[in-house]
Amino acid sequence: MRKITLLLAAISLALFVINGNLSAGSQTDSLQHSPLRKGAKALQFQIAPDFQLKSFQGAVFSGKYHFSERSAWRVGLDLSGSFSDSEQNRQITQDDTLEIADNIESEGNFQSLGIVAQYVYYPNPGKKIDFYLGTGPYAQISRVSKDESLKQTNRRGNPDVALHTKDTRWSAGLSSVIGIEWFIGSRISLLAENRFLIAYTYWKNERTAEGSNSQDLLTATQRTVEFKPLSVVFGVAAYF
Repeated sequence: MRKITLLLAAISLALFVINGNLSAGSQTDSLQHSPLRKGAKALQFQIAPDFQLKSFQGAVFSGKYHFSERSAWRVGLDLSGSFSDSEQNRQITQDDTLEIADNIESEGNFQSLGIVAQYVYYPNPGKKIDFYLGTGPYAQISRVSKDESLKQTNRRGNPDVALHTKDTRWSAGLSSVIGIEWFIGSRISLLAENRFLIAYTYWKNERTAEGSNSQDLLTATQRTVEFKPLSVVFGVAAYF
């Protein structure tokens, strides 16, 4: 809440400056060489609370291309994945006799791919502080799978069991931003923006249990439509 209040205050101040003193065309509030020009490119990084730089809009890439001084396309790409492999053994003895011996082997993997593309508009290019708006499509798909096998020894009535789980989720919608950009030089700027997302999400979970003489399949699905404001983001952009 405090970050949102600070952002709104900063936007109000920027609008006042843009519509007031900056509109008078004073040399001190204008850039001699504005980075907002046709053909300009920029890489964007998020400033984390510990002042480390992270990706601004995607875990792999976040960039912007200007096809005019007022208009640009901004693209963020998010790609991640992981793999896990584990084994667990358990033995229970009574009176030096083996009663139960369990062996559990598990493998899991995760993949996720997301992309957001936004048209961004700057109403007052050439000023040190500018207000901007952006909107565009958003899509993400993720998949989680896990295979687990349980082998038991010396326990009657409990055959070996294999469990297979598959979780698939995809989302599509519209992503919008509102923010301010302070150009502290001809090739670098600081940003503060708030983001909003309208998304349709589909989720499906499949779970299969296989025994010696049986198979059990459970399938669950869910569909949601949501609108949510995302966190306020602070960042830095490098133009070239």
